[in-house]
Amino acid sequence: MSQGTLPPASRAGVKYHTADAGPDRKTVTHPIPHLHSPSKPTTRHEPHPASNHRRPLTSLVPLAAYPVLPDQIISHGNAAGEPDGSMGKLAGIGLVPLITVALVALLLFLPRIDPLRKNYDAFRDWYDGFIPAFVLFMPAIQCEIILWSLGYRISINLVMPVLVGLLFLYCGFFLEKVEPNWFAGIRTPWTLSSPSVWKKTTCQAGPYSRLPVS
Repeated sequence: MSQGTLPPASRAGVKYHTADAGPDRKTVTHPIPHLHSPSKPTTRHEPHPASNHRRPLTSLVPLAAYPVLPDQIISHGNAAGEPDGSMGKLAGIGLVPLITVALVALLLFLPRIDPLRKNYDAFRDWYDGFIPAFVLFMPAIQCEIILWSLGYRISINLVMPVLVGLLFLYCGFFLEKVEPNWFAGIRTPWTLSSPSVWKKTTCQAGPYSRLPVS
């Protein structure tokens, strides 16, 4: 074996000799970083289990209601709580599920590309918990649209404040737990450049997000 050629065992960090024989023969070790350098193991986070069970709501509700819906369904409401816009049944019934699936996919993808993704471990449960909360929020809006289109006049001004308030309530608690990152929380040049400024800002913003509920 020629000098400088590594035997197969050297790839595992095993000692080897620089020459076959001779008084100057030395023993060296070829280390491998991932075996010898202390590093935190990479953890693959799966989506929140609750979100997997509730995703069918986004498709089952409109599919069940589709045969009995009129050709035009409600698509918009005004400040007085009365519907003032409509669209075709197929587009109207499929819009909310499409938005829900797209946004959930985005929420699952963003932590993978965040330069500060290591910080997600500190608030992972709260981040993952937002997904099923959002998945429940969107079908609730879908149900309101379906009921209005079928003639059940449940006031939008009664339902929407409750739904949005509950979502804001969760976001208020979430803000107090979130650590610096590029996609969740209050992200400004000042908060992203200073962990202490980030913490003070998010801790003070959390109660204000819950204020509409109280």
